Amino acid sequence: MIRYILVLGIFISLASCCCYPDQFHAHVGFMSNYKYGSSAHHTSQAMQIWYDHCNNRATYKYPKLATTFIYNYHMGEYVYMKNGSCRAYTLRGNISKMCTPKHPVNLGTYNFGAGKLPFHVSGYFRNTKYSKYGAMNVYSTDCLPIASGGFSKSKYGYSVYGSMWVNITLGIKDLNVFDKPANCKGFTRGIVNQDLDLLDVINRSFKKDVTVQKGEEFADTLRNMFGDI
Repeated sequence: MIRYILVLGIFISLASCCCYPDQFHAHVGFMSNYKYGSSAHHTSQAMQIWYDHCNNRATYKYPKLATTFIYNYHMGEYVYMKNGSCRAYTLRGNISKMCTPKHPVNLGTYNFGAGKLPFHVSGYFRNTKYSKYGAMNVYSTDCLPIASGGFSKSKYGYSVYGSMWVNITLGIKDLNVFDKPANCKGFTRGIVNQDLDLLDVINRSFKKDVTVQKGEEFADTLRNMFGDI
């Protein structure tokens, strides 16, 4: 009997894993800080995402940088646009399914307001001989992403990150976002062999110098959040 209770407990703790809708458009803001030795860097950026797992394609753009990337595996096209210029390449690979992490601990279900907007929280915290690290994911009961954050720290330095998702719309209203623009230059001889993981793109570092104090304060905040896990 105890064995079945333990199995049920493990199932409940891991049941928070889910995959995002197959088609959606979203705005994402994210930031990251890291310090390694005497080097400290900060990144903050906003982006838009059009994700179509059903047809193996995605587009994301950074409005402030006037930069857009199109990964249309269905058509075998990779397109890079910057400040009005455009280049197209032959594309091979697949788009990864966007899901919450597979092995977090279910930290509970909470509500915005008077119980009308429930959301799940999952995460983990690890403390090893050489380092500490943790992460947290917040998403709706129907698996729409809301926010995420995490950190790692060792004697050599630390890194922290966070993201916030807003204005998520299910489905793709304008399918032209996946098309190569008419003014785009022809295919080059280069071939892009790359599987696209949009969650990895969101957490990618854009290095900019900042003071170390700002990153350490954010790291302390995250550690306090995970300290009781």
